[in-house]
Amino acid sequence: MKYLQLICLSFVVFLAACANSGNSKAANTSKNNDDAEVVDKDKRSSALSILDYRIKESDGKTFPVVEADIWEYKFVFDGNEMSPPGSYDGQWIDFKADFSYDYGKNSTVEGSGRYHYSLDSSLMLMVDDDENKNPIQYETKFAGDVMVLVGNPEYGPNPYQMKLERVPDATYKQ
Repeated sequence: MKYLQLICLSFVVFLAACANSGNSKAANTSKNNDDAEVVDKDKRSSALSILDYRIKESDGKTFPVVEADIWEYKFVFDGNEMSPPGSYDGQWIDFKADFSYDYGKNSTVEGSGRYHYSLDSSLMLMVDDDENKNPIQYETKFAGDVMVLVGNPEYGPNPYQMKLERVPDATYKQ
C-alpha cells in the first residue's frame, strides 16, 4: 500500500514539474465541478442517501488522518493540465469530526458540505451544501502530511487529481 502511495505521489510531483507556467481556470476547491456541468438531481439524491447510510454504519467514527488540521491545495490536475505552482495558494478544505467540511481561500469560507471517508475502501464521498453542485467521490492516498485525491467516476466524470498538504488549523482561522 505504501508503495502505491509513493507511486501516486511521485506521479503528481512529476506532473507538477512538467506543468506549463500561467494561470489555470479557477476550480471549486471542494469538488472542482465545471460551472457548466448539469446537476443530476437523481445522483445527488442517491449520494445523500448513501452518505447518510455510510455515516450511520460508521457509528459516528471519523478518522484523524482526514479531519486533523486543514488541508491546503498544492496542485490540481484537471484531466488536461497540471496547475502551475502557487496557483492554489491559500485555498483549503477543512474536514470535521461531524462529517461536515468547509472550504475557502485564505480566511474566507466559500462553501461547505458533508463527507464520508472509508478507511477500508479509501473512498471519500463529498456532497456540497450547494444543490447546484454534483456529488463527487475520490480515491484517497496518504503519505505523512500529504493527501492525494484521485477522481472516481461513480457520480459522473471526475478527471481531477489533487495534492493537498496538512497545515495547522490556525493558518486560515482568525
